[in-house]
Amino acid sequence: MLQIRCTSCHSAYPESSMPYRCPRCGGIYDYDGPFPIQRADLANPGTSIWQYKNSFGPSSQHAAVSMGEGKTPLLMRTLNGQSLGFKMESSNPTGSYKDRGTSLLLTELKSRNISFAVEDSSGNAGASFATYCSWSGIDCKIFVPESASGAKLAQISRSNAELITVPGARANATQALLNSLQSDSVVYASHAYQPFSLPGIATIAYELVQELGAAPGTVIAPVGHGGLFLGLMRGFTALYEGKLIQQMPAMIGVQGLGFHPLVAHFHPEMSTACEPAIESLAEGVRIQEPARFEQILAMSKIMNCDFVACSNPELENAISELWKMGIYVEMTSALVWAAFRKSLKKLPEPIIFILTGSGLKY
Repeated sequence: MLQIRCTSCHSAYPESSMPYRCPRCGGIYDYDGPFPIQRADLANPGTSIWQYKNSFGPSSQHAAVSMGEGKTPLLMRTLNGQSLGFKMESSNPTGSYKDRGTSLLLTELKSRNISFAVEDSSGNAGASFATYCSWSGIDCKIFVPESASGAKLAQISRSNAELITVPGARANATQALLNSLQSDSVVYASHAYQPFSLPGIATIAYELVQELGAAPGTVIAPVGHGGLFLGLMRGFTALYEGKLIQQMPAMIGVQGLGFHPLVAHFHPEMSTACEPAIESLAEGVRIQEPARFEQILAMSKIMNCDFVACSNPELENAISELWKMGIYVEMTSALVWAAFRKSLKKLPEPIIFILTGSGLKY
């Protein structure tokens, strides 16, 4: 059966406690094999991500904490002769794709009888976590940068969460959380470091194949800590290894200029631009040290991947175009359209844009 292990020392994830990193070596936890998706899992439309629970590994054995996340619309249109698809993750219960992973993370918390947890976020993950904690009766404390959008702060503060705003960069919120931990018994339910979210995010890939009847040609998604991008990669890999798709899609990850370590790795000429003179408007991906960096690099060796960095002017043009098309998303989502607009190469079709969050959050 699929298990969770440390990627460094390979020790198994504890059965009772919930460390965010391996207590033996400090390594990051991940699943030790492909997600076991099967044809039968794709056979019915379902009402949430839990139709794919057989692919969830250990989480599949627990009572689900669900608010109906997933099953988001895929809007198809032809533009300049190209087949394009917009995956509307803004339609999830709290307005972002984070709900897919949060459902599995809260399922684990409840199964382990944990009554209090802490989390840090640029906004969407915190709003999702706070909402699902309120729904399931778990107390929580959320650390966010004080620059987070007011709509996201309102989502958190109006739930049952304790909201802590932290001056300065996104990384300061993480450090403030770590400084606040008084003992190892406090669960840091990090969406970035805890592995449980990944099978939930992989369900985007399963839905796309159900909706299209085949694999997309190209998938474009924002990259911050890398959970979304890695989850998509794992989902398509599971489908391919299960012989449910004939080919893998090309994958393009998009980062905000100045916060683009993966772009700099794949395109060394971009490395000198990694110190942000002006903060990217895409607040959801202001990450200099992605938690899933190494896992993405490993997966990129078996997938056709590229990474693009977009500037603030490119983002502003992109979001204006999306809004005028009737697609109301937040700035981080506009990264995918900005990358498409600046790409000079022909992309395999259909080209799918993962629109991560609602414009009502911006």
